[in-house]
Amino acid sequence: MTLPQWLTEKKEQAQKRLDSAPSPSLKYGLTIRLSTKGLVLKKQDDSEQVVTLEHENCDVHNLFDVLDMPEVKEHLLSATVADRTVFDDFTEAHFDIGLVVIVPENTKATLDLTRTLTSNTFVEHLFVYAKKNSTLTIVDKYHSEKTAIRAGIVEVVCEDNATVRYASVQALSNNATELASYRAKLVGNNSTVQWFTTTIGSALTHANADSHLIGDGTDAKSYGVFLGDENQQFDLSASSFHKGSHSTSDMYTRGVLFGKSKAVYRGNIDIAAQAFGCNGYQKEEVLLLSEHAVADAIPNLEIRNNDVKCSHGATIGRIDEEHMFYLKSRGISEEEATKMIVEGFFEPLTTRIDWPELYDMIKPLVQEKIQ
Repeated sequence: MTLPQWLTEKKEQAQKRLDSAPSPSLKYGLTIRLSTKGLVLKKQDDSEQVVTLEHENCDVHNLFDVLDMPEVKEHLLSATVADRTVFDDFTEAHFDIGLVVIVPENTKATLDLTRTLTSNTFVEHLFVYAKKNSTLTIVDKYHSEKTAIRAGIVEVVCEDNATVRYASVQALSNNATELASYRAKLVGNNSTVQWFTTTIGSALTHANADSHLIGDGTDAKSYGVFLGDENQQFDLSASSFHKGSHSTSDMYTRGVLFGKSKAVYRGNIDIAAQAFGCNGYQKEEVLLLSEHAVADAIPNLEIRNNDVKCSHGATIGRIDEEHMFYLKSRGISEEEATKMIVEGFFEPLTTRIDWPELYDMIKPLVQEKIQ
């Protein structure tokens, strides 16, 4: 495959950063240290998958067939990564499979991806460009039985009054590593991006969502659920960069941890000096169902003008004893009561984003995990 010079240079720059970096590592939490022991960032084979693709009212292309498309040349790999790591460099240097989705003006479109990853190392890129007054809803479901590393970038660009809703449903094998980067550039006024990530599988997940609210009146929502057991580790972050005035962001994550699983979540709201009338919110809630499970939440606000509203919160705790007593007093076993509480714990997120059918997809995975 012969790549154009501009993309070759981007990939080479990422590879140079990767080569000069120390061994893969994660930032520490406040009290938690996550481990990358045994992780080797090396592309071992070509990315392969079995895919079912259904789409309506949007144009879908193989990424490497449309690299001369103006939207692709201008914006591919252009969104700034807030806290770049070797994981981002690895993905940028080695993605060898991908899709480009173009949504025409004044169009309401859908895209459903269902994939089984069959290669040992899978590195991909999904690029979405939504033109004026368009709306796109993407559901991206993927699983594997043997994939050791799944690395992927989802990059979204929105023009005026465009909306992109993206949901990932990840059910990798419990010995896999997932490296995920979600990047949005809301260049048009009154444009919107909604991220919804579901993380069920993998031994280690490192995922970051960065939304750049460039136009005025833009809105970014970053919602996520994770469910861990045994020795699973989650290193998650979300950032909203308010550069346009009257922009809003909402970051909300809920997780449940069993066994010896660990999670670190970082939230960041950054409001520029010239971005007036902005509103930002971030919150994480984690339910610990084992005395050995641990979690950290690290919120951050960087505000450079006074005409804003920003807040953050975090709750890390165990099942309310009164709730458990109430269920058990009605003849429900502790095991069944725990399942009911876990299922109900995730539901508010789907109602918050007004995407009820998404919960119908997530619920069976949650039920299977907590059997």
